[in-house]
Amino acid sequence: MADQTQTNRAPAGDADSAIDGTWPQNIAIGGVGRMGMSWHDDFMGRSGLGEKNWSFATSGSGAAFPVNVNGLDHECGVFRVRSVLAGDESFMYQNQSFFRRGPPIGAMLEVKITFDISVATVVAWAGLQDSSRSSVPPITGNDADFIGFRFDAAFSQNWHGVVRNGTAEGAPLDMGVVGSTSPNEYARLGVRRLSDGSYEFYTFERSDDIFVAPPITIVGNINTNHPDEGLAPVIGHKESVAGARGLRIDYYTLGGRCVR
Repeated sequence: MADQTQTNRAPAGDADSAIDGTWPQNIAIGGVGRMGMSWHDDFMGRSGLGEKNWSFATSGSGAAFPVNVNGLDHECGVFRVRSVLAGDESFMYQNQSFFRRGPPIGAMLEVKITFDISVATVVAWAGLQDSSRSSVPPITGNDADFIGFRFDAAFSQNWHGVVRNGTAEGAPLDMGVVGSTSPNEYARLGVRRLSDGSYEFYTFERSDDIFVAPPITIVGNINTNHPDEGLAPVIGHKESVAGARGLRIDYYTLGGRCVR
C-alpha cells in the first residue's frame, strides 16, 4: 500500500463537505478529511520529479525529461512533460498501486493542467491507471484500466472524463474544456467517487479566496466499466507527428480539494 496519509500541502476542506466549495471559515480549513487519505503534489522546490518523487519513462528518442517551468502568479510550481519526435511518449507515474478497483467513496481527484505550444497531434492523460500499464495511453483499442481525464486530438479538441476496464469504457464525458496552450487557460478537472460507486466528473474555476475552494460545475456521471486492477497516479503525453509539444501540470491532488 502506498503512503496515502502523508501530505506536502494539505487539500482544502474534506472529502465529505468540500465538493460544493463552501464551508465555515475556521481552523479546520485545509485539514485532511475523514477519509484519512491525502496525496498532493504541487511540483515545487525539490530535486527529482515533484514533491512525491514520481518515476518517469519515455518511448522514442526525442522524449524529454520533465522540468520545472515558470508559471503565473497563481501557479506555485509547474512541471512540463514534453515530446519531440513522431511517436514519442513521456509519462510520469507512481510505481505501486494505491487502490484495487478504484478509490474509496467520497475521495476526489483534481488536476490543473494545460498544453505547451500545440495540441494538433497529441494524446494526453492524467488520473489513476493500472500501475502495470502506466505507459499505455487509455484510448480506444488499448488495454488500460483508467479513471481520470483524457485529451485525444484525433477525437476532440476538448478534455474528456473517462472510466475504463481494459479495452472497454463507459461513454466518455465531454468536460466542456478545450485543450488550451495558453498559460492563462489551465484546465481545472475533477472527479469524485459517489456513494453508489459511480464517478462524478466536474470542472472548477480559480479562487483568489484562501478560505473558499473554487466553485464547481458538474459535468456528469459514469457508472459502467469500472477498473478491476490496481491503480496508481499517472500523467502522460504522446506525440504522433514530429514537433516539440508538451503538457504542463500545476498540481495533482487526491483525497480532498485544493484551494487555488
